[in-house]
Amino acid sequence: MHSLKRKTFPLFIATLLMILVEFSACSNSSEPDDISGNSTTEQGSSSLIEADIPTSCPEKLGENEICDPRDFKIYHTTEIGALIWTSENLRYKVEGSRCFEDNDSNCVKFGRLYNWTQAMDFKPYFLRNTAEDSIKKPYHQGICMPGWHVPDTLEWKYLMSYTDIMKEDPYGFKVLHGGFYNNYFFSYWPDADRFITSTESDEMDYYVDYNQDTFFDETVPQSRVNSFGVDPKDNSINESSKSHGFSLRCVKDTLLMEMIIPSSSSVASSSSIELSSSSEDAPSSSEEVCASVQKESWKYLSSKVKYDVFQDDRDGHCYKSVKIGDQVWMAENLNYVDSIAHPFFAGKTHCLGNDPDSCEIFGRFYTQVAAMKACPEGWHLPFSDEIYTLLETVSDASLKSAEWTWQESPATNESGFSALPLGIFVDEASYCGDACDVIEEYFFGYGELVNIWSRQKSFLPDDEFSSYLLMFDYAKEPARVDLEERIMGMNVRCVHN
Repeated sequence: MHSLKRKTFPLFIATLLMILVEFSACSNSSEPDDISGNSTTEQGSSSLIEADIPTSCPEKLGENEICDPRDFKIYHTTEIGALIWTSENLRYKVEGSRCFEDNDSNCVKFGRLYNWTQAMDFKPYFLRNTAEDSIKKPYHQGICMPGWHVPDTLEWKYLMSYTDIMKEDPYGFKVLHGGFYNNYFFSYWPDADRFITSTESDEMDYYVDYNQDTFFDETVPQSRVNSFGVDPKDNSINESSKSHGFSLRCVKDTLLMEMIIPSSSSVASSSSIELSSSSEDAPSSSEEVCASVQKESWKYLSSKVKYDVFQDDRDGHCYKSVKIGDQVWMAENLNYVDSIAHPFFAGKTHCLGNDPDSCEIFGRFYTQVAAMKACPEGWHLPFSDEIYTLLETVSDASLKSAEWTWQESPATNESGFSALPLGIFVDEASYCGDACDVIEEYFFGYGELVNIWSRQKSFLPDDEFSSYLLMFDYAKEPARVDLEERIMGMNVRCVHN
């Protein structure tokens, strides 16, 4: 802890200043808590007045430096293509923002952690509700310094086109790995960071009031927000609750027309980015190609149900889809992997019995992390509420393929969903490592269990390694939404956007 430098003015003057600061803070807090205006931000402050706390920005700044005129903190910046980013996480203090592990020294080193409404300078009302009409275009300043803004997903995508930035970091972006808070606890991943974007997702989730220590409320819908997660092996844009606390990088206001996203041939990771896709039907030429295709997997479909067909442009595979209620589901398991173009998939997908030919019939087994990035454009891994809707729409028997020869319970496949009891893939090395006497990989529950991943992680505060999935015993237990560890290999069914 650094020592305080003595002031030349009397002690009572310093005391008077402290009282005035406290009085001003109390006055600001009395403003009405309306939902239309912005939230009240506050400068970083301390209970001690120190001589070395700046009271203005310096007359001269170093190269690639900027000064925040609100609290006079200095930030380094870096130019990456047409955009200029802060190369440090924001440290500006607003009400409710936190330091990792609530340790002030972590704010100095890593910057502050903000939930979405804090970063966007919105009232907490928008944790539960969409802020679509309140987000300013083309830039939303939020709590960034004047002339800078909270980056949207397009700007993060542009940044990710420079894929070496997270490894060799030639541009000095400086990923700090400063942790984040999630659910009821802080989390630190040494190879990952989480950053806020200004973009809301169209998907709905359930609200969790972490400050009140309450479990999620299924009766209160909440719009989600995209957050950017950085991983040296896999840069991606993922969806996360607005209540989570992430780091914030600011971008200088720049004309969007200056941004040119490199072509997919020069951006190896571009197809792994999850952005909202068009829900338009596939081109007719794709349908014509698939119309002449015959797959062995289609023998498990229902001859009494009308199916559509589409082609995955990434590898040319054709899939049947079926409308169930208001949803359109894949009627067979996904079989996509390209571990050369996307090394992320290496070791995270498996074929039944380790027989490559079985993937053509039954699809692949994916870890949940791999499943999150596996669906083709225009489709997505289902949310748990979409699975609940499916189960409320049709009976268990109508979900099961009637062509499976081992069933011991009714299987009508009236919905056309054509579920198959293929079990799960277990890799003991993934969860016990050196603790296992013998490392084994095996398939479990073949002929008995149906397991299909959802995209949502567990809401339980003590279960951060699990995700929800559609699960049922082909013969006994009813279909349900359950939890399983994300390292397990399960099947994937995508839902049309």
